[in-house]
Amino acid sequence: MLTASVPNGWKIMSIGDFTVEHKQGYYTKQQYESKGVLLARITDLGNPKVNFCSMPKLDVSEKDYQAFKVCKGDFLFARSGAIGRYGIVKIEPPRTIFASYLIRFRFNEQVNSYYVGQVYESELTQAQIKAISQGNANININAENIKKLKMLVPPLKEQQKIAEVLSTVDKKIDLINQKIVETEKLKTGLMQKLFSQGVGVQDSDGSWLPHSEFQDSPLGKMPKCWEVETLGEHTIKVGSGVTPKGGSKAYVDSGIPLIRSQNVLFGKFKLDDVAFITEQQHDKMKGSKLQPKDVLLNITGASIGRCAVLPEDFDEGNVNQHVCIIRTSESIDPDFCGWFLNSNLGQKQIWNLQAGGNREGLNFQQIRSFKIPVFSIEEQCSIVEILSTVSDKLNLLETQKSETQQLKKGLMQKLLTGEWRVPLDSTDTA
Repeated sequence: MLTASVPNGWKIMSIGDFTVEHKQGYYTKQQYESKGVLLARITDLGNPKVNFCSMPKLDVSEKDYQAFKVCKGDFLFARSGAIGRYGIVKIEPPRTIFASYLIRFRFNEQVNSYYVGQVYESELTQAQIKAISQGNANININAENIKKLKMLVPPLKEQQKIAEVLSTVDKKIDLINQKIVETEKLKTGLMQKLFSQGVGVQDSDGSWLPHSEFQDSPLGKMPKCWEVETLGEHTIKVGSGVTPKGGSKAYVDSGIPLIRSQNVLFGKFKLDDVAFITEQQHDKMKGSKLQPKDVLLNITGASIGRCAVLPEDFDEGNVNQHVCIIRTSESIDPDFCGWFLNSNLGQKQIWNLQAGGNREGLNFQQIRSFKIPVFSIEEQCSIVEILSTVSDKLNLLETQKSETQQLKKGLMQKLLTGEWRVPLDSTDTA
């Protein structure tokens, strides 16, 4: 609901009140071409950026190009799938048309497009969209729905100032995203190098000297002093739990955490929706009670292959049948095992050893058959230390991103309702 108290000088308007033109995009089943006009799709919209570099090309008639032409200032809404995605064409674009899952809007001079974009992203507008699409099997929104969306509209100069403040925060989020992408690439490169070249051997002073001799192996090129053995040779437990009788009805509000596949991500855990079971149920599932440093691997469904290692200070927990416990012997560091299973070498084996027909799955025998490089614990721990440093940097960046997103969310609530007013220069109010 829009605030009953409209700030002085502001209006409650529908998007249709300042819409000059709207049009649904070009429908085609054509194959993409090596030349032609660009085709803007939902995936090319980045709230508010439009990524022309990622667009495919189509061969269309001049008539179709003119009918669906993208111009500077156009506002493109996603009408299906990724509802909430939009793009504003900031510059005069190359020859581009827009696809049928987009709707092109053109606004009059009453509004600043970037202000409209920020309002469109806000919880207030998204709640209106959700109310429109509620109950529909296929979530979509048409032009008439969009035109009915209501928003608070301050004077044009104030719109511009609000958009500038919020876009400054967006730029900070974009910068963090860029750093995350760069760090992910660094991590991937390091994993590839460390699992093929290692760290080296230590001399009498404890310094690491690179390996000088290499061999071909079932895992590819690797140091000559390394061995390739099966994971089963270096584990004391490979097994999973069960879903308690009654399924989700057996869960309780608090108690012993039951880790399910949705809680196990690549290299970390997501426990905001963890289920709990009673002490009695936990005791019945004693074969799958967890211990600190257990390696947990998802073995069924879409998340198959995701792997994470329980922390040293882990207390109590259990797993269901979709999560496998891998408890390593002293010859394999559990964190090294986790990193390896999440690497390209580990993931390739997981996908090559699937079982279950149409249902993706891994059995315990296959997991024990995974090939893993075996070498000194000291070098394993050194590899873990290097990769953990990069992982810690990624975690810090993710935290910064989350905090900045929360900052923006708070600013939007204040600025887009007029609770906080942006100062205007004397030239702006003249």
